[in-house]
Amino acid sequence: MLKIDYKFFLILLIYPFLLAIYNFYNFEINIFGDRDIIRSQNLLNSFEVHGYEFGMQNPRVWGEVVRPALSDREGAAVFLGTPAGHNHFFDLLEQARSEEENGSDQWYHKVVKASESNLVKAEELEAARDQMTPEQYEQEYECSFTAAIVGAYYAKLLVDADDNGRVTRVPYDPAYPVHTAWDLGINDSTSIWFAQVFRSGAVNIIDYYESSGVGLDHYADILKQKDYYYGDHLAPHDIEVRELGSGKSRLETAYSLGIRFRVIPKMKVADGINAARLLIPKCHFDKDRCRDGLEMLRQYRQDWDDRRKVFRDHPRHDYTSHCADSFRYLAIGLENRASVGRPSQKVAISEYNPFHV
Repeated sequence: MLKIDYKFFLILLIYPFLLAIYNFYNFEINIFGDRDIIRSQNLLNSFEVHGYEFGMQNPRVWGEVVRPALSDREGAAVFLGTPAGHNHFFDLLEQARSEEENGSDQWYHKVVKASESNLVKAEELEAARDQMTPEQYEQEYECSFTAAIVGAYYAKLLVDADDNGRVTRVPYDPAYPVHTAWDLGINDSTSIWFAQVFRSGAVNIIDYYESSGVGLDHYADILKQKDYYYGDHLAPHDIEVRELGSGKSRLETAYSLGIRFRVIPKMKVADGINAARLLIPKCHFDKDRCRDGLEMLRQYRQDWDDRRKVFRDHPRHDYTSHCADSFRYLAIGLENRASVGRPSQKVAISEYNPFHV
């Protein structure tokens, strides 16, 4: 006589019902593409939404359709994906990090690198590394959002800074002066980095500011508003060029506004980039006040010759240029800080102040 396990039989009967309920309340979005289709798929009854490969999907759907629909049931959303540069998926990750660090219990994030998870065998990782470019491997296996920026000058160094905890909250220390480095635009942006240098050689990059379409008086006001104790204000050599209209140089104009610039020595761009590369490993960056500046440094890259299919030996000129130029001036200025803007010494100086910064 055939024996029937009624518990098992009951589970078989109930499973389709449970599956129907689960699908009713859990809406999986594989492609955030067609907003009208998503609206028509019973999303309003869902309380958990899964967004797969969110970085490759239409970001407007989240704000215009999905997020408002979840409000009805106080729903949740899970976003999974592979890095593909600094896009909307990266922005969402940064928001989750910030919310968590500020004590919110509404967000959670997890970055799972293949080298740390042990989900993929070491032999397989090694085989993949042999068959892929370093950028591809870092993006696909090591969750790098900057590896995809081919030709970037500082991306890898800034990834290291991030991984080593050097992109964090960096408070202003009033015991040390704040040095600034400027790239002064005439018809476009002016950018300023704010740095403090310690006796150990460590450098804290505590702030960044950029604006356009305003005069030097605006930047003088910004310096006053920040209320730092200032040291050197570093500027490139072209600040000494006299303007046709006024007959005065921006160096003289700045002096009249209370900004006493020190002119850094003229140097080849490639040498300045190398100086910046040497500076970055010594730096701690404030992740909030330097956010825009860091993003532009990550994106700063070599110019590409599309006809010859090679990189040119100079940087691409775009929105990142002013930020990167001022950081380059900072690196050159700090490297030459003992002699920047000062005449060569003619006589021996016997005074020694051990407390001089």
